[in-house]
Amino acid sequence: MKKIAIICSVVFLFSCQSKTEINKSGFFDFPAFFEKEAKQLDLNSPLMVRKTVSEGESVNTFDSAVRDWKKELQLFEIVNLNAVKNKNIYSVSVDSSKGLSIERYTTEDTTVELQEVSITRKNNRIELVEAFTKLRSFWVDREMRLSYQPYRGYGMLITEDYIWSKKSTREIYAEIDGTLSGFMEK
Repeated sequence: MKKIAIICSVVFLFSCQSKTEINKSGFFDFPAFFEKEAKQLDLNSPLMVRKTVSEGESVNTFDSAVRDWKKELQLFEIVNLNAVKNKNIYSVSVDSSKGLSIERYTTEDTTVELQEVSITRKNNRIELVEAFTKLRSFWVDREMRLSYQPYRGYGMLITEDYIWSKKSTREIYAEIDGTLSGFMEK
């Protein structure tokens, strides 16, 4: 009975999503999502972006015009559950209440780089995509937390610990300023 309830909830979850969001594996199609986002943002380019970059004690804020959103969002290409060989290592959970839902893909397998992904929706519209990656090797331990808010901006927190140097942390936050180009939020 418990298995039937889980299967029904997963089927219901995926039936509520548009066909462009789900691929053959049954997972949310992150590469297609970010490609669509880049194309939509490119239609309105150049868009001004205010970036804040911090590394150690240094913090820099600057404005830049982004013309190539595929390049700007290329780091999000690692958010691809379909590239994982064993898809059974991810568990899927959904929490929802009053038009707000959070869909999470998580694994307990520490050898997989993509550890967790979540999609937050408000009234079936994606509001936030977050991913957490972990890379462990003899030379470096690297953790990365990525977040993307459609048509608003993105954030990255990268922590690296190489065996020959001290631990370093970099943060990048980019806020899209749609008012400068007449861009309207969808």
